[in-house]
Amino acid sequence: MTSNQRDRGTVQSVERALALLAALARSPKDRSLASLYREVGLSRSTAHRLMATLRRAGWVFEDPDTRRNRVSFLPAKLASRALEQFPFRASLLPYLVELSSRSDSMTVRLYALMGVEKAPILEIPGRDAIPSQLHTGRALPVHYGHVGRMLLAHRPPAERDIIIEELWNAPHGIRSRDEERELYADLRRLSGLQALTVVDEPPVLVGLGAVLIPIRGENGYCESLVGIIGMKERWNYETIAPRLPALLEVTDAASEALGYVPVARRMLA
Repeated sequence: MTSNQRDRGTVQSVERALALLAALARSPKDRSLASLYREVGLSRSTAHRLMATLRRAGWVFEDPDTRRNRVSFLPAKLASRALEQFPFRASLLPYLVELSSRSDSMTVRLYALMGVEKAPILEIPGRDAIPSQLHTGRALPVHYGHVGRMLLAHRPPAERDIIIEELWNAPHGIRSRDEERELYADLRRLSGLQALTVVDEPPVLVGLGAVLIPIRGENGYCESLVGIIGMKERWNYETIAPRLPALLEVTDAASEALGYVPVARRMLA
């Protein structure tokens, strides 16, 4: 163990095994061992031992014909269990159903922060098929697109700073001070919005329309985010605007169910 690892309280072999698993999980197809150890920066012998351990533990499957590797179903089972246990997921379900009804059966997603990533943790399917990068449980870097930025903008400032600092060391994270400054500027803009409507905007919402609304908890900050999503031909600025007051009525009720007290009511208390 290096002195740097001792300072961080980490174990090198575990970090390396997880790096291999993460590289494999990011790949859309089976991977050879050689391609994996080159990507992660390990020696062949180290990668071979770690991959053998991951296979024996049930995390990785090796195709006996091609000798290529893929992630097993074990991580998916754990992810499914984690989503089931996520705070507020069950209690917010009735509000998501109501949002689907008031949005003419658009897809309704509940998003949450998971470290430096954001992921959809609950879905009410709508009339339109949603691209695979938005599927429930699939995590993306928090600063990647409007959903993560809206989530981050409505978290406590100290927590925002910690997450942004961690993004410097995250895969696909922040790579320059200019990128960091742009992110902070966008978060300041978004922090003043009660809802954000976006239509046909990259990188995630190409061809789609969405309205993004924070769900607040007892401390007044965003606990999760609702995204109401549909194809841009049916769900766009013109169709969202007249429905927005009714949608905000539902999300306000959801926030109150989590203990949030609106400012006007606090002033009367």
